Amino acid sequence: SGLKEVEAMTEGVEKEKRLDALRFQKLQAEQWSLGCELEADRERSLKWQSVYRSVREGAKKLGEAEGYQLVVIDDSKIEIQTQRAQNSPPLETQAKGQIAQLRVLYADRTIDVTDKLIVQLNNKRSSSVTPASSSATTATKPTK
Repeated sequence: SGLKEVEAMTEGVEKEKRLDALRFQKLQAEQWSLGCELEADRERSLKWQSVYRSVREGAKKLGEAEGYQLVVIDDSKIEIQTQRAQNSPPLETQAKGQIAQLRVLYADRTIDVTDKLIVQLNNKRSSSVTPASSSATTATKPTK
């Protein structure tokens, strides 16, 4: 029985019982939906963690094979971006948070190994995972 049918009933214990049952069904549906959203979020998180582990492992193998001591993502060209929105943190907080995440201030004598790393990962990966094709991966060879 639907909500309209229950609303049409005269006031009394039976109407309250049926309204409670409808409210409970609605709550169960909301909880189920939330559970599905949380599970989907968990699955996406696990996927990204797997992609990251593959990229990290691939960078290690490439570095060892090519004689690089360090392979980094060159984030020196990333500009700080802030925005005013209704629920956004203050601009200062946004800027400080972004700055705290950056690691490379300047990169000289870098070798872009992105294409090599992508080829290596594509040769190894399963058909369901596509690595990012950013051109920000750099490596440095030891200087003497």
